[in-house]
Amino acid sequence: FADVTALQKAKAQAQELAGKLQQQAQLLDLPLVFARDLNDRIIFWNHGAEKFYGYSAAEAVGQVSHELLCTGFPVSEDKIARQLKNVDKWHGELVHTKKNGQTISVNSQWVVAKNANMEPWAIVEVNTDISEQKIYKRELDHLLHHDPLTQLPNQLLLNEKVGHALLTAKITR
Repeated sequence: FADVTALQKAKAQAQELAGKLQQQAQLLDLPLVFARDLNDRIIFWNHGAEKFYGYSAAEAVGQVSHELLCTGFPVSEDKIARQLKNVDKWHGELVHTKKNGQTISVNSQWVVAKNANMEPWAIVEVNTDISEQKIYKRELDHLLHHDPLTQLPNQLLLNEKVGHALLTAKITR
């Protein structure tokens, strides 16, 4: 009986550990993560990226990431490449296009992966969808700057525009 009890305890512990590992694996699939080689070809595409962008790993791996996602950059790609070379990371807001054609905004974090000789071999990209936040911000800005009844610009918007015009006029002198 002692052998059976020990076996049952070991089996229960193994099942508990397997459950914890499964939970951790699921957590890794939540973010939108992919990696690309130094030629920007995708070498890893996680389940979160599959679900969000609509491309399977088989469709994405081997593709140039910026072409697959029709990436819109906030600054030149050369400037981003220089920052990656100098500090091994970059972050900013990108515009991507999903497989279904929907355009979305993401907060993107890039990190250079290095081998044992400290030579770069890949770039890991972690993206967070901020499309809804941008919509809410536009709606909030509209509410702040327009009369709720007439939808005409309000005094706050007028003050901001006049202030900006005065600042621009001072700079151009």
